[in-house]
Amino acid sequence: MDQLDMYILPHQQLTYYEKGARQVDAAGKEEKRAYTLCVASTAAGDILPFQQVWSGKTKASLPKTIAPSMAEAKELGFHFTFANSAKRTSHFSTKKTMKEWMIEVLELYISSVIKAQNLPRDQKAVLL
Repeated sequence: MDQLDMYILPHQQLTYYEKGARQVDAAGKEEKRAYTLCVASTAAGDILPFQQVWSGKTKASLPKTIAPSMAEAKELGFHFTFANSAKRTSHFSTKKTMKEWMIEVLELYISSVIKAQNLPRDQKAVLL
């Protein structure tokens, strides 16, 4: 599993203006809205559904359920959660979000593999 910081409006540290210009605007330079994207793959090469971790302490911090492509993301098993961190603006994973990932993403994947391969219901799995 890996975690990536994703900015809503990515920005570069580069601008293109005439050499010697006295004022150079950098659009989006102050944009701070971001989330952590948790991605994981299996030893078999399967990509697990992503988890997005947003800052905030309630579901109001999450993208709206009517957001473009939200229905498709939910259908694919993506998990959207909030950090509920002591630092109000932190979007980094917390113990809470990692537990949610284990239940909402990993356990569902393991269950689907057990069912698809007709394995015993108490089949063990290893998380590396």
